[in-house]
Amino acid sequence: SLAPKKEISSHIFATFELFLKLSPPVATAMSESIIIAVSQFLKTNRDSIPSGEAWKIILELVERSANFPLAYQRGFQSLVNLLEPKQSSPRSARSPIFNEQAFRPYLCAILAYVNINEGRKQNRANQPPQPILSATGNNQAISIRA
Repeated sequence: SLAPKKEISSHIFATFELFLKLSPPVATAMSESIIIAVSQFLKTNRDSIPSGEAWKIILELVERSANFPLAYQRGFQSLVNLLEPKQSSPRSARSPIFNEQAFRPYLCAILAYVNINEGRKQNRANQPPQPILSATGNNQAISIRA
């Protein structure tokens, strides 16, 4: 016999919570796999996230993915996708992220990406501009700064 949906859900969130307790080297090694699981879960089951604590766990994992190059883009895309209402769900005319329980953890996750981007911009600003080949075809390097 199949386990009740609520029991399965609690096991999923317990597993996600375990991911938050991984040591830094293990978290780094598993970052891409973790964010794949989280983003798939958000894509297919976001309307069934039961509580503020569950939102906090999920979004903290997305927030942490901002620190890992292999997980960064997928994590950010998960945050973007949460802003869009699901087409398949008639009961959600707006994104579930705007509910009282999910909004604060969502903002924390967004800020993690803003902080990472600001750090990357500062690192690039301290480096000399990268040469590229001239568009004139004479293969001489010219310097640009984005």
